[in-house]
Amino acid sequence: MAFITLSGTLLDPNGDLAVGDQIRFTHKSTTGKTVEGAVSIITINPAGTYSLPLQYGLVLVEYKDVRTQQFKNLGVATVNSTNPATSIPELLNALVPVSSADLIEFQAILANAVAAQTAAENAATTAEAFAYQLTTTDLIASTATFTADTNIPTSGFTTSGDGGNGSWKQNGVTGQTPSQTPAQLGNALLNDASGNQWALLGNCAQIEVFGGKMDGVTDNTLVTNAVVNWGKKVIFSTGTYLTRSFFLLNKRIEIQGSGQDLTFIKMINNATQNVISMSGTGWLKASNLTIDQNFDNNTGGHGIRSGGCDGLIIDYVTIQNCSSYGIGLQAGTSKGVNLSNFTIKNTNSDGIDIKDYNFNNECIYISNYTAENISIVDDDDVALDIRGEVVVNGVSIKTVSPSRGIRTRLSTIQGRAGFGTVSNVSFKGHGTGSTIALQLGGQEGNVVFSNVTTKDCSQAVLQSNGSVGGIINNLSASGVYGDGMSINGSDLIINGFTAINTVGSSRVCDVESTAENFSLRNFHIDETTGSSQGVRVNTGASNTNFSDGTIRGGSIADQGTATVQSNVRIL
Repeated sequence: MAFITLSGTLLDPNGDLAVGDQIRFTHKSTTGKTVEGAVSIITINPAGTYSLPLQYGLVLVEYKDVRTQQFKNLGVATVNSTNPATSIPELLNALVPVSSADLIEFQAILANAVAAQTAAENAATTAEAFAYQLTTTDLIASTATFTADTNIPTSGFTTSGDGGNGSWKQNGVTGQTPSQTPAQLGNALLNDASGNQWALLGNCAQIEVFGGKMDGVTDNTLVTNAVVNWGKKVIFSTGTYLTRSFFLLNKRIEIQGSGQDLTFIKMINNATQNVISMSGTGWLKASNLTIDQNFDNNTGGHGIRSGGCDGLIIDYVTIQNCSSYGIGLQAGTSKGVNLSNFTIKNTNSDGIDIKDYNFNNECIYISNYTAENISIVDDDDVALDIRGEVVVNGVSIKTVSPSRGIRTRLSTIQGRAGFGTVSNVSFKGHGTGSTIALQLGGQEGNVVFSNVTTKDCSQAVLQSNGSVGGIINNLSASGVYGDGMSINGSDLIINGFTAINTVGSSRVCDVESTAENFSLRNFHIDETTGSSQGVRVNTGASNTNFSDGTIRGGSIADQGTATVQSNVRIL
């Protein structure tokens, strides 16, 4: 092995022995048996002397005074047989020959490059050492030096394993307010104690990564703002997440829970807001959770309110305890609405209210909808209020107070008349009051209901005055206690109607004086108790048509104009 020997005595600027000072030598090349990156350090002894063999090669020399904490880069020396240095001062003087300005400049450039490389290597080494060792809170409090684009995965938010682990990348933004959390910055960002900013990597994160708490106590509103501004997928673990509204003004977010009976997003007390508010190009996908508007402690607000959206997708979601609507599609244009496998319960007003103010909503798709205890305050409210076009398949409605099931609306300033298809509906009333399964109010004439089962209601069907058209296929009613059907509009066709176990109803089908062109086909009415007539056609009703039906225990009382009966048997 080839080397030079350096020895002598070192003094500080005052002429005192430089006891405790350190010199670090790092090989920047592989020479002989010394590999690149090899490091040696000498410490000046109490006598102020030193002696060392320095192996041949390109060597970075750094110096640290006993009173400082960091090594200072002095430059790079070429150590070989032509280097005359026998002491450290001679070696240092050889780093920058005084007689060559060009060499001095080159030496400075080389020294800076080596220093930068060393800093990067040190930062990378530090980042590797910190990986999964720091919590996010530790990173926020850290003064460690990292280069831009450094990535540090944390082990948790406050404590290791608390679910708040995430990968954070220094994004090159510096000079920020030190030690700021994502909640304080309102985004998927944090600032460390040196004012360097870090951004969350990835497209999916647990709510705990932002500092969210599922404890049912903490107000997470600032965390909510951060995840909304991030605009990606957020997973909520088991527990209750308290917050004010998710404001999706031209924002996109996906929220996923651990199950409808496990994850609850709940409005804090006295907020009087919608749990989720959307407008503009807002977009939401929600699944496997419960949204609770907390109406016992709030005087207003919906579960989800849209003032216009580019997409609303829910799947396996429960919406409950709402001061007003469960879901309200209100002002603006609703696009991309697909609601499936969901429950709305305990609302003071409608379960779902669809408005169409701009007369251009896209078709609303609804499937497998369960409504329970809707319209607690107002018996005129409904489980599903329809304006514009819908495709509905699978609705189960159960009431515990007077209310309505599904209603199609007339065309007004609030939107087009309700139209589309509604299939496979089950309605269970509570047996008293004004409980109506289907109310038809539209005048476009192209709404089709299919396979509707009703029980314990005052009316299975109410066609409002002014309503035009509509078709109901395969309607059954059991336990009717009012006018089972009240027909007030025009051009309604009911094809396939069965009524049994009527209790105290005045009549099972009442064709009112304003009715025109009503057709009832393929029907069976079994009067049980309390009914004076099976069917009544009132004075003023015109062009009523009954065909292919039977009435057991009742009759048809006809006072209308141009009524036609074809193949109807009275048993």
